[in-house]
Amino acid sequence: MKIMAKNIVLYGKKNCLQCKMMKKFFDENSVIYDYIDIEEDSSALQRVKELGFSAAPVTEIPLTVMSLQYEVDKEKSPVKRIGDSYFFSGFRPDLVRSLKVPK
Repeated sequence: MKIMAKNIVLYGKKNCLQCKMMKKFFDENSVIYDYIDIEEDSSALQRVKELGFSAAPVTEIPLTVMSLQYEVDKEKSPVKRIGDSYFFSGFRPDLVRSLKVPK
């Protein structure tokens, strides 16, 4: 899988095991992304909190890049649709595998 899409963002922390696992998964699968350390960027931490997340990592993926097999915004859905992006928390390779290359 090689995803060369703009605007995939991984919000994480230095000593977070799931953050490290998500970064490693992205790197091993050639997913192009930006990494933002929420311990160093207070505005990014505030954004993550405002989106309703309390645990890292949080991944942001534009609507144009993700093809979901999940019901978005349902009570038990791991994915939230907010604006023009999908968001999810934790190490979720199953969700990353649903990425598609934009046309």
